[in-house]
Amino acid sequence: MKHIETNGPLALTAFRKISLGNWRHPRDPQTYAEIELNIEPAEQFLKEFQKDRPLSLTHYVAKIIGDSFVRHPDLNSVILRGRLYRRKEVSAFISTLLKHKKGADLSGFSIHNIDRLSIHEIADVCDSEITRLRQGDDPEFHALDRMLGKIPMFLAAPLFLVNDFFKYTLNLATKSPGMQPDRFGSVIITNIGALGLQSAFTPLTPVARTAFLAAVGKPFESAVVVGGAIVVQRRVKIGFTFDHRHIDGYHGARLLRHFTKVFEAPQKYPDLFQGAGNVDKTAENK
Repeated sequence: MKHIETNGPLALTAFRKISLGNWRHPRDPQTYAEIELNIEPAEQFLKEFQKDRPLSLTHYVAKIIGDSFVRHPDLNSVILRGRLYRRKEVSAFISTLLKHKKGADLSGFSIHNIDRLSIHEIADVCDSEITRLRQGDDPEFHALDRMLGKIPMFLAAPLFLVNDFFKYTLNLATKSPGMQPDRFGSVIITNIGALGLQSAFTPLTPVARTAFLAAVGKPFESAVVVGGAIVVQRRVKIGFTFDHRHIDGYHGARLLRHFTKVFEAPQKYPDLFQGAGNVDKTAENK
């Protein structure tokens, strides 16, 4: 008895032949979701809530995501030896664009206990870390760059596979350049709006092992219907890339519902942005 009954092979077009010859069965666990939000309450809240420095959309998104992990702790997970484990800490990696003599490059920094920090403490860490990175004070990044510059590129893939084995199969902290323990943490946040992009779906990187990634777009004005009338409103798109092994549709919907609720009505959650205080806010890359 056949597993699947068919009516015989189909005639193939040139495109189908090329497709069948180049692609294999899907094995990528990435799933995508995009939400478009009213940013006006957030901008007003950040303006009123700021103290001695402006608060950015990145700070705001990072704080809400940290709280989302608190509300749904089962999503703060990592895959080790083929099994899901809950992380002890909520941390976020903030992707940062750097400009070198070789051209533009990406680095970033981790913020620990982001769920317990106030939005002002998050801003403090971001300001100091971005300044440090843009001044060239990124020894881990430079060490990795030097190491990769000394080996043929065909050896780069095996190198990362060995690193992956030690970190995520044996769960051992290695001292390899640029690969300090749990560099990326629970989630990656990247502000693609700084590049002038309103929306994008950013891929998960295999070396990160985060449950998802959030890409914050550039705010824009759009005509929307409010109370039956057409009005011009400032909006923002945030693209989420989920690892389906961690987060399926049910989990993702719960997370995005909470995120949207807080994002569009921050005045209802003032305590959320105050944080717990008295926590170590030192970024991982120092």
